[in-house]
Amino acid sequence: MMMAFARGSRSVCVRSGVIRAPCARFSDAFKKRETANEAEFISRMERDNLRKLLSKLDSQADPEGKVSRTNLHVVFEKHNLKLSKALEADLRAWKNDGNFQPVYVD
Repeated sequence: MMMAFARGSRSVCVRSGVIRAPCARFSDAFKKRETANEAEFISRMERDNLRKLLSKLDSQADPEGKVSRTNLHVVFEKHNLKLSKALEADLRAWKNDGNFQPVYVD
């Protein structure tokens, strides 16, 4: 005895009391889609994290000294000193030489 039931776009066949659903061929497609979605999510998260890291590094690194220009004037005014262009250029060159170890002269 064979009976067929239609449910939406799928059909289920019944043969001698056993119901078989056509899910085996769809499981591979779902697994592939899930794997692709997971890979896309991971790559999107990696891009976002790299973008955040780069913006953080850009905010920390100031090779031209543009960000600290007002702070340098404020420090000199605090100590009642006048900042000339030559002194500012020398200080910025010293700041950007790559050596960040403190040197104290007593």
